[in-house]
Amino acid sequence: MLTRSRPIPDPQDELNALEARIQAAKPKPPPELSIPGESMGMGLRMGIELLAGIATGTGLGWAIDWAAGTAPWFLIIGLLLGAAAGFLNLVRAAANIGNPPR
Repeated sequence: MLTRSRPIPDPQDELNALEARIQAAKPKPPPELSIPGESMGMGLRMGIELLAGIATGTGLGWAIDWAAGTAPWFLIIGLLLGAAAGFLNLVRAAANIGNPPR
């Protein structure tokens, strides 16, 4: 004679437990920006910061080349440094998305 040492689990209980584990494992959505249109403003800010870095570096490089007569070397160096500064500003701005201002 066979005896069972444990009862047969209810399939619905197993499904509910599985659903709870799936919901717990899902990644949480990023925090929403609170003000309507804030995401567009953030995108514009990031674009302007990139453009400003490139324009400033290129302008300074051009001015040094013009004054020293070494065209186009400082222009190229200024463009590269300006692009690096612009991308650094993008990373800093992106790190602050969703954080309240100080």
